[in-house]
Amino acid sequence: MGVKVSVRSSAHWLSLAACCIVSVQGVAQSSAPPPPAIATPRDLIQFDIPAQRADRALTAFARQAGVTLVVRYEDASRRRANALVGRHSLIDGLDILLRDTGLQGAVETSPHLVI
Repeated sequence: MGVKVSVRSSAHWLSLAACCIVSVQGVAQSSAPPPPAIATPRDLIQFDIPAQRADRALTAFARQAGVTLVVRYEDASRRRANALVGRHSLIDGLDILLRDTGLQGAVETSPHLVI
């Protein structure tokens, strides 16, 4: 069982067809140690993500957490995410990353990270 992290802006995405789907499972070249094979929402994962555009930060978050990302590029690319460094659960890490961005997150069971 994997995790699904849902993040929505106040202008909630209309359909999955309008979303940009980025699979980051198995992507190499991460400076963070590999996450557990199947992370639960409360497992601690090492993150090293600088403050940057939210779409880029969320892609790095998904890569470092070992989950698949589904994101509406138009919402995420217009916002700036916070830095996330250290060991955090998916829930806490997502909260820190998106705090005061206008994007909201929730962790559910599934193999995808939905933004």
